[in-house]
Amino acid sequence: MKLDVTKLPLGEALIAFVLAAVAATFVLAFTLPSGAGIEDVEPEDGAAVAEGTPADGGVTGEGTVVDVAMIPTIQFDTVDVAVPADQPVTLTADNQDPAILHNWALYTDDSASERIAGTPICTDCTETITFDPPDPGVYFFRCDVHPTQMVGTFVVE
Repeated sequence: MKLDVTKLPLGEALIAFVLAAVAATFVLAFTLPSGAGIEDVEPEDGAAVAEGTPADGGVTGEGTVVDVAMIPTIQFDTVDVAVPADQPVTLTADNQDPAILHNWALYTDDSASERIAGTPICTDCTETITFDPPDPGVYFFRCDVHPTQMVGTFVVE
């Protein structure tokens, strides 16, 4: 028995087209390179921390302000954060990835065995924490819900 496409009802052909379009979109969404279309601005020292106003991750009289967003496709908007030593850090984690659980957590290293600071896990939220940075060095941050996909480096200078 052969299938004659010209005799298919229009509704079934439309459903087939929509299913094919959804499948193609799904495949493309998960095969694009991580960070495609996302551009980080990096200062000369290599860390993606903007200078200037506190909202941009600058230094204020009360400490350092850092903004990190969880963006669609399960990623952070920046994977390198640098802060000065001996100043409190106020970090705002903005979950912009609709209906996906995320958090931001800082660890001594990528084994994630010793947590230094972190936000609660939440959906469609903004969480702010203030903490004293550890001694100068290179540390590890991640989303605890997506520990292999969402990771970054936290440098205390």
